[in-house]
Amino acid sequence: ALGAVANALSGGMDRVLVSSGGETIVPRGMKSPMGTHPLIDGCYGNSWLSVVHYAIHAESRLARLAAIADDPVLLNGLRVCYLSPPDKLNCGHCEKCVRTMLQLEALGKLSKCSAFGASLSPVLVDSVDISADAAETMFRELLDRFDQLGRVEFVHPISTMLSRYAAHKAWRDETDFKGTIKRFDRRYLGGALTRIVARNP
Repeated sequence: ALGAVANALSGGMDRVLVSSGGETIVPRGMKSPMGTHPLIDGCYGNSWLSVVHYAIHAESRLARLAAIADDPVLLNGLRVCYLSPPDKLNCGHCEKCVRTMLQLEALGKLSKCSAFGASLSPVLVDSVDISADAAETMFRELLDRFDQLGRVEFVHPISTMLSRYAAHKAWRDETDFKGTIKRFDRRYLGGALTRIVARNP
């Protein structure tokens, strides 16, 4: 998608930077590479457009955000949300918005950013759920950061969020008690228990 947009706008530019999504091969704690990678991003360009995988030296999303946080133009033009209403850059309520707001707060820069349509609070943090393993890694980094800063008002809701996601992963990956029964059912009973439960909800 980023490559397609870059090519659509290539008449007015000759170089596009795609921010690195993580470590060179596999980001910390993830099972597979991200969609953006230093070996493939350049292939999205053409003879008149260069697409560059940028800031691979920054080891985390928090570090990459810190690199632009001192520039008011970049900070107030920050757009991370896919759900934003027409009159706002970011909705300020989705998981990605809340995560970015927390990152800015951890850097001491949120009060200088006007790109979000909501105020950060523990209640807002507690209202969102982690959507992917990559986000879990970033929230764990934030948990450590707020713990170091002594910002207990955010430590608790982030911890609760991580606990909810751990339970979700256990269900998804069938590593909890119910998952053990499901695997046993598939392997030894041919799914008979699952069919009985489906017939008698």
